[in-house]
Amino acid sequence: MSSSSMDIDVLVVGGGMAGCMAAMAAKTDENRVLIVEPSNVLGGQGTAGGVAGFCADSMRVNDIFADLINRLDAHGLIEPYNPLHDRRPYDLEWCAFFLQEMVVERGIEVLLHSRVLDAQANAGWVTSVTVATAGEVLEFNPRVVIDASGLCIVPMKVGFPVAHDGANAQLPMSLYFTLWDSHNPVKPVLPPGCPTWSNDDEIPMTTLHHFPSGKVEVKMKVVGFDAADGMSLSQAEIFARRQMMGLIYYLQTHGYRGRKLDTYVLASVSRRIGEIPVKKPKRRNPYDATNRSGSIIRQYHSNPIHGRGPGGQLRPPRHSDGTGAGDLLSMAAILAV
Repeated sequence: MSSSSMDIDVLVVGGGMAGCMAAMAAKTDENRVLIVEPSNVLGGQGTAGGVAGFCADSMRVNDIFADLINRLDAHGLIEPYNPLHDRRPYDLEWCAFFLQEMVVERGIEVLLHSRVLDAQANAGWVTSVTVATAGEVLEFNPRVVIDASGLCIVPMKVGFPVAHDGANAQLPMSLYFTLWDSHNPVKPVLPPGCPTWSNDDEIPMTTLHHFPSGKVEVKMKVVGFDAADGMSLSQAEIFARRQMMGLIYYLQTHGYRGRKLDTYVLASVSRRIGEIPVKKPKRRNPYDATNRSGSIIRQYHSNPIHGRGPGGQLRPPRHSDGTGAGDLLSMAAILAV
């Protein structure tokens, strides 16, 4: 695996909604902006994560987000805005496509299937970030780093102080899966080792979203695991799929709130990491280096890029059944070089 080094103006770690909005807001005709994303698609929880709905006010966010909404709306791929609804459903795959096109049209470079291996800092300034791609290791020398990874990867790599709350102190993770109406009776299957329940009060916290197409999006809570610990997160994935199989069997045989899904089959599975795996401590700023290295923001439904300067007060997290422009599941840290 070869290695090379390059200068970059703005390096965005994480290509979710927050990272993409930050990258597009940061891009000018004169600078070079690059997104590093470990999955094969942009959008994060709002696409690959299966969270097919924007929460709260999706009409008055910013021009970039309005562009995404307009592209979806032009093809009937997002529900009309209703302020009385808690989410605004949209098509996941088309959202991923339009988001990709918006990023590429602005001249932003994208590294998919890539992740941060290491980062270095000097006197509180991030000086380099090492990224593993599919075929080589790249070292970037960025002027600005925006960590929208959801796990504060760069701050932890360079040794900036962070606070890590364990399992049950974080908001719990969710597993999203999709069921489709086959219009034919299905034979329910309960694999060995999967849980069983006898009524709705016993099942895990579950939300069902029905779509006119015959699709049902199921959100199932996965409680008791640490999203910021590798072993615990892996155990959560295994546990969640067993729980999911038991829940599918329950929905097909018992139903949910009086509606039996006995013609529905499993179509796809995704997951949403629990919110705030690395959390703000009691002091004002979670990184001692903020006054030297820019601002730390937790942003909801607005532009994730703010002016440089001393670190300000973090806004409290908000939990919902949807995602939004700049909806960071933990933090986005702007670390200016």
